[in-house]
Parts: sequence; structure tokens; C-alpha cells
Amino acid sequence: MKPHGLIIIFFAALLFSGCTQENKKSDPPPKQRSLTMADLTEFLTGSFSSAEQAASDSEYFDIRLEIWPIWLYRSDAHWLYVERAIASHLSRPFLQEVYAISPVDDSTFKIESFRIPEPERFANRWRDDIPLSGINPDSLIERPNYVLLLRCEGDSVFVGTAINAGCPDSSAGVVRAITEMRITADHLYIWNREWDKDTLQISGPVTGGYIFKKSKNTKE
Repeated sequence: MKPHGLIIIFFAALLFSGCTQENKKSDPPPKQRSLTMADLTEFLTGSFSSAEQAASDSEYFDIRLEIWPIWLYRSDAHWLYVERAIASHLSRPFLQEVYAISPVDDSTFKIESFRIPEPERFANRWRDDIPLSGINPDSLIERPNYVLLLRCEGDSVFVGTAINAGCPDSSAGVVRAITEMRITADHLYIWNREWDKDTLQISGPVTGGYIFKKSKNTKE
């Protein structure tokens, strides 16, 4: 083959290689999936435990947390029954409440918290096929200062903070409260703190929140 023929083949190969590399560079990156309100509800649903954290740090108790959907027929919000109990006293939960989850925009959601009248009658009833079947949202006690805003961070976590969360109780000396939450598919981080008028923290862990590990997401 004549030299000028080799030169043509050489430059053609370079041109083809350059086009291939250019095409590879121009391929768009994979689109990141946006988390939805259904994802938030799914992340929150299940049985959770802080046993692992309590075993390694005496500041924390072994707390069991049950969060299960209720009133599935309603379209105004996603409703969840929430029950917290010390592991050694599961029959006597120290907190029972209801969450209502609704959208703010495409990547932000809010959780409103409600108290349950005479909550002891529903203790451990999360195991029922239809928990809280004896009441409806109109029966709940609103906590007007509790609105937790959660935003998506990436495609696997929700984070949020509520200041004056939990409707501070002046009779107990509480004038300021903060709740921080971080929610993933298998962990729930909750840091509740309260302060009095002298800015003394009177409840909640000092160094960080509770880390609840999900043990199951179905009742079977």
C-alpha cells in the first residue's frame, strides 16, 4: 500500500475514535429519583428500636417505637399511629400520638402531630388490623405549635426541624422546644429537647438524638 493510503487510514481512525469519545462524553448522567410522600410514609412505617444505641451509651434508654398507617380510606393526608414505650414496659407506652403527613411542594412535606383522648385505651393496639378504628381525626387533640417540615436530601433521606415543637407547656416550665428528625429506609433519628425560661435544658438527650433501627416493616 502506498504511503499516502496509510496516512488516510490513520487519520480516519483518529476521527472515528474522536467521535466515539465525544459521543460518550455527551451521554446525560442518570436522573436521580425524587422521593415522594409515599416514600416518607413507607420509611416511617414499622417497628423500631434504640436497643443498639442504649447498649453502647448509658445516656439513652432502650425504647421501642411503633408507627403504623391508619385511616387508609382518607385522601386529605397520610395518617400514622405512633406509640413509644420503654422496652421493659411495652404494655404501658409513655407516648401515643397521630401523625398527619401532607405535601408542601414536590420535595417538602409536613408532619402535624395530634394527641389522642384517653390514649391508654389504645395501648398496644397497633397490632390490630385496623388500629384506632374507634375514633376519627375529628376526635384528636391538635398540637398547634407542632409542624415538622421535612425536605428530601438526595434520593434516600428526609431531614427536618420543628422549633417550639410539641406545644410548649408553661405549667411544666417549658418555654421552648425543638425536634429534629432524619429519616431513611431503615433508620429513624429523633432529637427532642425542651428548655425552661432560664435556658436550662430540662428534657431530652444532651449530646444527640435517639437512633432507632427498623426491625420490621410489616406486622406479620
